[in-house]
Amino acid sequence: MALRNTEIKVGLIVTAAALIFLFSLVWVKDYSLNRHRYELTVVFPTVGGLAAGDPVHVAGVKKGEVKQVRLQATEVWVTIFLEGEVQLSEDSRISIQSMGLMGEKFVAIEPGKDTKGISLDHPIMGYYQAGIPEVMGEVGDVLGLLKELANSIHKTIGNSEAQASIRESLENIRKFSEVLVHLLDQQEGDLATALSDLRSASMGFRELVEGNRSRVDSTINQFHRASVDLGMLTKQLSELSATFTKIADKIEQGEGTLGAVVQDEALYRDIKKTVRSLDELILDIRENPKRYVHLELF
Repeated sequence: MALRNTEIKVGLIVTAAALIFLFSLVWVKDYSLNRHRYELTVVFPTVGGLAAGDPVHVAGVKKGEVKQVRLQATEVWVTIFLEGEVQLSEDSRISIQSMGLMGEKFVAIEPGKDTKGISLDHPIMGYYQAGIPEVMGEVGDVLGLLKELANSIHKTIGNSEAQASIRESLENIRKFSEVLVHLLDQQEGDLATALSDLRSASMGFRELVEGNRSRVDSTINQFHRASVDLGMLTKQLSELSATFTKIADKIEQGEGTLGAVVQDEALYRDIKKTVRSLDELILDIRENPKRYVHLELF
C-alpha cells in the first residue's frame, strides 16, 4: 500500500512538471492556443542570413515569425506566420532589415493605407535592406580604394623631381596672376573710356535711327519700288530682244515684205549688233542694278 502511494506521488510530480514545462515553453515561445495565424510567402532577392524563427514586425510590433527559408532558383522564398489580426493591403511593403550592432535579421512589414486587401494566393515581392555589417563592409572596400589612390598619388608626387615641377608650376601661376592684375590696373582707365565710347556710339546710332525713322522707311519703300520697276524693265527688254531676234531671223530668211525689201547685208549686221547690245544691256542691269537705280539713305 505504501509503495502504491509512492508511485501515485511520483506520477503527480512528473505530470505537474510536464505541465509546468509546457506552460513555460508556451510563454517563452509566445504561443497561444486560441491565437489564429495565417501563412504568407514572400520572395526576396537575398536574405542576408535570415533563418527560421526570426521575428516578423508589423509597424515595429512583433506579430509573427519566420517559418521557412528556401532557395528557389535565383530567388529566396520565405514563408512567415502572421497573427490573424494583421491585415495587409496592396500597398504594404515587406523588407528584411537588421537590428543591433550584430545585425540580427528580421522581417519588417509596413501595413500600408490602401483599403483593398492583399491576395495570399501567390507570393509577394519583398525587398532587402542592407544592415550595418553590409554597410561597414562597403565602407571597408571604399577605404581600400582610397588607400590605393593615396599610394598612387604618393608615388607620383613623392619624388623630389615631381615636387620641384609642382612648385615651378605654382610659381608660374602666381607670376601670371600678378602680371594679369598689373595689366588690368594699368588699363583700367582705358577700358572704362572704351566702354564709355562704345555706349555713346550706341546711343548716338540709336538716336540717329530714331530721328530719321521716316526717311529710313521712305528709303526702304523707294528701294522696293525701284526693285519692282527694275524687274519690269528687265522683263520688257527681254521681250523686246526676243522680238528683234524673231524679226532678224525672218529678214535673214527673206520672209515678208520687209525681208524681200531689206536684203542689204550691212543693214542685217546692224540689226544683229543692236540685238546683241540690247542683250548685253539687260545682262548688265541684272548684274549691276546700282548703276541704274540710285537710293539716298540720309
